[in-house]
Amino acid sequence: MTEATHFEHDALLYDTEAAFVGALVPWLKEALAEGQAAVAATTPAHIELLRDGLGSDAGSVAFIDQDEWYIQPAKTIANWNQRLTEFSEKGFEYTRVIGEVNFGVAEATQTSWTRYESTLNAVFQDSPTWIVCPYDMRRLPELLLEEASRTHPTVWNANRQKSDRYVEPASFLTSIPESMPAVAGEPLVELEVGGSLLEVRTRVHQAGIAARLRSERIDDLLIALNEVVANSITHGRDPVAVRVWVTADGAVCEVSDHGEGVSDPLAGYLLPGSETTGGRGLWMARQLSDSIAFTTEGRGTTVRFTINS
Repeated sequence: MTEATHFEHDALLYDTEAAFVGALVPWLKEALAEGQAAVAATTPAHIELLRDGLGSDAGSVAFIDQDEWYIQPAKTIANWNQRLTEFSEKGFEYTRVIGEVNFGVAEATQTSWTRYESTLNAVFQDSPTWIVCPYDMRRLPELLLEEASRTHPTVWNANRQKSDRYVEPASFLTSIPESMPAVAGEPLVELEVGGSLLEVRTRVHQAGIAARLRSERIDDLLIALNEVVANSITHGRDPVAVRVWVTADGAVCEVSDHGEGVSDPLAGYLLPGSETTGGRGLWMARQLSDSIAFTTEGRGTTVRFTINS
């Protein structure tokens, strides 16, 4: 084991339940023996296995259902930050985390969560935290297993060792861009942003109603739109255009301008106030949307995000 003084991020590759328990129960027990906080976000079945293995120590570990935690990458990062802050406020100097990501089955979703794994290295690089991310080799696609060694500085596979394939987050996120949310057909709303956002907000509000979004989700749509448009006005170049499509799941909103784009691949992931944050606007848009992606092409920059019903 490593001395618990700084940030660690490991991928645990396992192919049996015995291997999962055999690696993580002693690791959790060691944390508790050293007076550290411990939390495990994993499947209900794995929670039961860990509880059984920990015995009387199980009550000292916080358990989180995987499906309730891994909903959207930016929200999960914010929730981890809040949880780690709470542990620190309770007097814990170090925290160990089991984070078994629910990668889903869609390629776009798997890309988002793979990017999330890389982003953790930048967001929590100064945090006194050791995160271990279990990867089920029986179930996950080969590509995800290969990417684990690129998104984690350390890999457990029989033995714990440094990954010689690890890639720093800025480079990794640039090489694997977020998948743009799909759209089809003509947008319900398409207009340029003029001197006032009033018409834009009115039209987009109507599109939210047409998409049968709940009132709170329409609010999320309008706030995210406002933040992205403000970012385009501040950092991009006119004209700034807004388009909205109604889909079976809700609404897809697109904001485009003729600027040079978002240069920081971590923009919107880092919490407001961090020296390297891309700004509160993009952070807020990531928190409110169900998916979001940026692209920069010859004609300028496009931000597209989804709000599901």
